[in-house]
Amino acid sequence: MNSAAINMNQHLHPGFLDKLLMWVTWILAGVVFFSIGWSVMAPTDPQGAVSLLARSGSVAMLLQTCLLAAITAAIATMLAGRYLPDAGIFAASVGMMVVSVRGDTAAYFLIRRADDAAGTGGLSISLAGESIAWFGVVAVTILVCHAIMRSLPSVTMGTGRHYLTQIPSGFDLFRKQPALTNKSEVAISPIAAGLTHIAIVGGVGLVAFRLFSNGLNTRSIEHGQACFVVAAATCAACYAGHRLAPVTSSLWSIAGVLILTVVGYIWSSFSGDALILPASNPASPFLRVLPIQYAATGAATAVAMCWYMRDPDYGAAHQMVDNVVQGHASSKRG
Repeated sequence: MNSAAINMNQHLHPGFLDKLLMWVTWILAGVVFFSIGWSVMAPTDPQGAVSLLARSGSVAMLLQTCLLAAITAAIATMLAGRYLPDAGIFAASVGMMVVSVRGDTAAYFLIRRADDAAGTGGLSISLAGESIAWFGVVAVTILVCHAIMRSLPSVTMGTGRHYLTQIPSGFDLFRKQPALTNKSEVAISPIAAGLTHIAIVGGVGLVAFRLFSNGLNTRSIEHGQACFVVAAATCAACYAGHRLAPVTSSLWSIAGVLILTVVGYIWSSFSGDALILPASNPASPFLRVLPIQYAATGAATAVAMCWYMRDPDYGAAHQMVDNVVQGHASSKRG
């Protein structure tokens, strides 16, 4: 990298006020969903979980949540999108994750279905369908962010530092090259690379989820524990995905998390009911997480991992390590 490029990166590095604005954006998203979002998404049963299955008028709830997520994503994109592509997706996902902890855990459904003749198999399929709906809310935020990024000149010019190697998910979705200041340094991801990335994230995520859930089958379900397992599994999966099949947006990682969620729920439908366990402790660890938590925590983590893996500093540091390793190997052969 020449000195001009280095100076440009240093000049465009977000300052203290920019970073403060980003944190304020995330906090504001959490506060909005924790307050306004709860009035929209609160379960019909005061002791219930935040879920479409626990709310009468679930269609109206989903549409209102889409509207709230879209507004949150638009504001976050205008405030932080210059430096962080997909800032709106991250903000809305954080908000949905926060509101989910105001209700009960997945144990609410497990106990209610304990005497159901269908066991947890029917519940697994229902939750898998609901998870697709919540990922649909994430998809709405992708569309909103794309529209904002195209309409605001100060944003679409891509003067933010992370734009040097990363683009917003919407541009990958519509297969459109964004108007960047350095078009040669970033491009939309090839379809083949994207599909490979999805497969890696989904596959590694399933294995990682099982590993991080090891030993939890005898413990009560907690929100923090459920979100942590999803976040940890998504981190491991996205790291593998970006290393083995690099892509330039978080779109493909989010799709991989969707595969992880749906396959995990379907897998759990064949696990059977463990009679030796309490009704609130499922035999399958995939049933310990609410659908909204899969979508919200998974999407937020996927976006954050894309920021991390596509950051110029990370790439430069990793290239330096690879060069050192290759140099050491060459010296040994010599």
